[in-house]
Amino acid sequence: MTGIAVQSRTADALVPSAATGVHVIRDGSTRVHWVSSPRSFSMTGGRLDPVSKIFSAVNKSALTQFSFLSIRGPEPVLDMEGVEYVKGWARGEKQEIFDVVTFVLVLPPKSSALICRLTAPQVLEEMFYALPWEPLRPVQDTTGGPGLCFPLQIEALCTQSVGGPMTHFFCESFHAVDFRCPVSTPLLAVGDGTVFEVADSNVVSGIWAENLGKWNSISIDLECGPFRFDYVHIKAGSARVRPGDKVARGQIICESGDVGFSPEPHVHLEMHRIDDLDGPSEPFLFTTSADVAYVPVACRVYGPQGEVGVSDFSTAATACASLCQT
Repeated sequence: MTGIAVQSRTADALVPSAATGVHVIRDGSTRVHWVSSPRSFSMTGGRLDPVSKIFSAVNKSALTQFSFLSIRGPEPVLDMEGVEYVKGWARGEKQEIFDVVTFVLVLPPKSSALICRLTAPQVLEEMFYALPWEPLRPVQDTTGGPGLCFPLQIEALCTQSVGGPMTHFFCESFHAVDFRCPVSTPLLAVGDGTVFEVADSNVVSGIWAENLGKWNSISIDLECGPFRFDYVHIKAGSARVRPGDKVARGQIICESGDVGFSPEPHVHLEMHRIDDLDGPSEPFLFTTSADVAYVPVACRVYGPQGEVGVSDFSTAATACASLCQT
């Protein structure tokens, strides 16, 4: 195999339009006010001052920690300079649509930050959803892995590549890649293997943080190594295979969707070692019929024959860097 592409490791590993309403808060972010000493907090991931309606995030640990926080409702959510945060959307279990702002919080040890100010006349508990803090473990940033079949029959934009700041920054998903594709796009087996698991009954979508635990997926145990390959966000009821089925490289196995934590329709691709499914994700390559290997990079378009061009994102790097400074 030849021609392995250089992977992106910075803010430009994410297409801004693929993360509408998601705001990354980390050391150096300028839209928040950093506090010199951590504050006490009463709810998971943060504390809301009932008078000022300012929400603060706290990391009391000696380690860098991360969490996801969502705030729902039609009223504006403001940064600490009074500028409104851009909102996204979410779809609930009953297919209801609602407005959401979601923060990806990556806080240094022993730190606290004033994140936002709410404008809702009444603040209710059901307006919030926050994940428990988790330590940000070191990532083994490597290139390589098995050469796999491109999983789409069409050309598609890579919207978040390796190390992307929205959902690929932690080690369990660091080597994942995302492709923008319409709902119902056929997805192909990346290699010969056996279907391990099928989950395609969820219907939620959008950027509500609770959706991070309500995705649809198909998992295949590959014959080319001790790896399990996952297709995430697939369309409900679209699976054409069942656990135990043998699949061949290039075979249609399901359809893409927008289910789970999904700002837009796309497919999330991720691989793990079978003997360490809860451990770090594993790097992988796609190969063309000419045996050219590559790792997809955000803002570039790929198809069955490899890279076909760079999408018209002349301001993408600037916009992505701005996203990570929010």
